[in-house]
Amino acid sequence: MKNKMTKILITMFLFVGLLVGCNHNSKGKDIVGRYILTRIEKDNTAILEDEIKNSDVTGFIIFNEDGTGTFMMLNDRLPFTWEDGKITGGDQTISYELDGDKLTLIISATEKIYLQKEKNTD
Repeated sequence: MKNKMTKILITMFLFVGLLVGCNHNSKGKDIVGRYILTRIEKDNTAILEDEIKNSDVTGFIIFNEDGTGTFMMLNDRLPFTWEDGKITGGDQTISYELDGDKLTLIISATEKIYLQKEKNTD
């Protein structure tokens, strides 16, 4: 009887651990989708603001469920991988922050790129 209770307790702990792990991974899935460039800041000043508003300068980033993605700006395409608030493309790693449907790429202490999640039109 004691051996059976031990097995049940171990199974319960494993199941709870599995649920906690699934919940942790699903949070990262919130970022999956396509984001459109809305603003670029350097030294706390917007740059290329009129060009972005007029669509002369466009850009987007796509986060795939498998931890890969594509950043496209000024006809340059950069494949990357992502996890835990970091994007790695080529030999560069940058941080990102997601606040609802607003994405901020933190290029450096003085440079940030702001993007907005594209709405599904299905």
